[in-house]
Amino acid sequence: GRWRDRQLVSADWIRRAVTPSAINPHYGFMWWLNSDGQAWPGVSPRSFMALGAGSNMIWIDPATDIVAVAR
Repeated sequence: GRWRDRQLVSADWIRRAVTPSAINPHYGFMWWLNSDGQAWPGVSPRSFMALGAGSNMIWIDPATDIVAVAR
């Protein structure tokens, strides 16, 4: 949520986004999670993604500092 010296998304929102929900441990606050490494084996368990209409995808992997957006 930070770009250089500017906070773009609050740290609290990011923490909530990557916290597994009680109903589905692979889903956080509007993000799909890989926290147990089972959803996407071989990918960092810290990675998470959003999948929207038309298969628009955002993939974030803090372990490798990668953010990918595919449309």
